[in-house]
Amino acid sequence: MVKSAPIQIKSQAELGQLINNHKISLHPYNHSPIILELNDLSEKDNQIWSSVLNKYYYACGCVEGAVFLFIAIILCTLYFAVILNFKLDLSNYISGTIYIIGMTILGKLSGILAGKIRLIAAVKKLTKTIKK
Repeated sequence: MVKSAPIQIKSQAELGQLINNHKISLHPYNHSPIILELNDLSEKDNQIWSSVLNKYYYACGCVEGAVFLFIAIILCTLYFAVILNFKLDLSNYISGTIYIIGMTILGKLSGILAGKIRLIAAVKKLTKTIKK
């Protein structure tokens, strides 16, 4: 697999472009790393902030999707056990499956949205740090 060149950020203007050029990531693999090379920050701070920006820029919602999947399975099982007393027909299986898939998709989308919000917050915080 060919990896593309890293995203190098050397100025505050390029940092702002990071938000504008953000694309939704559905899986966390084979991405170009974000490398900060800001003169206003130490080498260690550049590495720390690079790590933070990479985490949020490439947030894919996988963890949140898995959590929602787990919760949906538990809720479906409880519903089938307590309410239906395990007297299931085909429509219960179909609706349960649709519910579980829907909750998983909802979890993934919420993870992607949370990553975007955290990315914006991190860029704003970093911008304020640079201005000081």
